[in-house]
Amino acid sequence: MLTHLSETDKEMFLKFSEDPEYVKVDEEGKILKKTISAGNGEKPVDGGKVECHYTGWTLDGNQFDSSRDRGTPFEFDLGRHNVITAWDKGVAQMTVNEEAELICHPDVAYGASGSGAAIPGHAVLRFNIQLLGFSWDDQDKPGDDKWAFVDEKKAAGNAAFKAGNTFTAIGLWNRANEVLYDLMEEGDDIPQAAELSAAVMNNIAAAYVRLQKWKLVLETADRVIESDPKNVKALRRQTAAFMKLGKHEEAVKSAEKTLTLDPENKPAATDLRKAQAVVQAAAAKKKAMYGKMFGGVTGFGAKA
Repeated sequence: MLTHLSETDKEMFLKFSEDPEYVKVDEEGKILKKTISAGNGEKPVDGGKVECHYTGWTLDGNQFDSSRDRGTPFEFDLGRHNVITAWDKGVAQMTVNEEAELICHPDVAYGASGSGAAIPGHAVLRFNIQLLGFSWDDQDKPGDDKWAFVDEKKAAGNAAFKAGNTFTAIGLWNRANEVLYDLMEEGDDIPQAAELSAAVMNNIAAAYVRLQKWKLVLETADRVIESDPKNVKALRRQTAAFMKLGKHEEAVKSAEKTLTLDPENKPAATDLRKAQAVVQAAAAKKKAMYGKMFGGVTGFGAKA
């Protein structure tokens, strides 16, 4: 978990992790929360619109953003992937009027790519957040025509993604997908809902590719493939995620499946060659290593 962190971030993150005032929000301990002042006990609702003030720093003390400096509270839809994962999970554990500090590992923040000039790649971030309130937006609830609601959210997500608003796009697409799941549970044209859900999740996977969130790319692509094993787009994204995560043998199998379905898919053929080259190089290296280990040893396999 600390592999790619700078020495300063590594040291400070470990210090926060060992401080009893900071509690783990997630199982892996990548989000740490310290309550500065307690709230009124009322937690925000998943999907509700939360309002908060915040200031953010890198661990070297560089302030990169502050709603307080702008004089305008920040609003977002909780649990809709409109913000970094650390915020979705961390703010969900706050209560109204609470002020808290979040320490956020890059895996749940801006990852390897960082964000702009102020947030470098693999940066641990520190936020001071005050939850001012929350509300449920009735406009986010589907009316009688759930299909129209899905189309609206999907189109809005497409527009947001095209405009570069990646987190907003993910949130809109996830909302569309939730309603599609409702339609499938209700038995309302399940094949059409499943097909549209696969398309929406493929869009979400593309957004995670842009954010270089490769584990989430893999999880999302896997969900598409589970329901539609012949989905070439999902298989391509699965292959890319396997390669980025260093799982090259799995990438070979994924690329081979793609080419079985689409033999003329040139990008998939390129992926296959790259993954095979890495697998073959690893095998050759392993063989050479064992050759050096046992090359000078006599007696193995010799007849008595």
